[in-house]
Amino acid sequence: MSSLDDRRVFMLATSSPQKKEAIAKIIEKHIDKSTCFCAEDGNEALFKIENYPPHICILDASLPKKNGFEVADFLLAQNQWKNLAVIIISPLPDKERLVEQVVTGQLQFLIDPENEEHINTCIARALNFVAQTDTEEYKLHFLVPKEVLFEEGDIAQSVFIVKTGVLNVLLDSQGIRKIIGEVSSGEFVGEMAYFNRDKRSATVEAQTDCELIEIPIGKLDMVLFSKPVWSKALIQTLTKRLKHSNNFVKSILKKEV
Repeated sequence: MSSLDDRRVFMLATSSPQKKEAIAKIIEKHIDKSTCFCAEDGNEALFKIENYPPHICILDASLPKKNGFEVADFLLAQNQWKNLAVIIISPLPDKERLVEQVVTGQLQFLIDPENEEHINTCIARALNFVAQTDTEEYKLHFLVPKEVLFEEGDIAQSVFIVKTGVLNVLLDSQGIRKIIGEVSSGEFVGEMAYFNRDKRSATVEAQTDCELIEIPIGKLDMVLFSKPVWSKALIQTLTKRLKHSNNFVKSILKKEV
């Protein structure tokens, strides 16, 4: 799997002790297996990046010696850093910069460095960019609370296993979304699309910070064959779904009596 499966390495470069402390705490709080190196100026950041290659760089635009934009320009111009995700602590620039990297998600702008939800969302998107560069049969996928994994009616392309976190399963009823169930660690989600080849039958949304394993539907047979533990997890998930359906039918029948 991706190197993210072992650890998640961050470079946090800012001359502000307040920003450093706040962002480092958010990384530690929300990201499992995280390691955070810090730098106080652009030259120190580049030195540490070269010697301790990170997955994600968080660069303050106002860094001394070399500012965050100069560091980002230098890194993103080199092929060796094509899988590196960069977050610049800055308002959106007046002039378009590194448009291709912004479009692909490799570069983001952290507009409000005091907003924990905004910071966490940027980090999750950066982790997803890094995970997408992996060439394995499956990859990691990260969600923040209230982020939608897929919508009811979407075309299904992947099946997911929940590594950590809890997700809500929702259905639309007369324009109102109702929670009909939860999916937690060790369970599959979106597996029905593998069996019926149909569109998504419900919406799934993160209740907490979530880390999932994403498996393309076309590769699931091969992956399950090579991972008996995952095959067992799929059977357990289906058993739980069947039990839930049976209990639901029983509750309806009791109301009708």
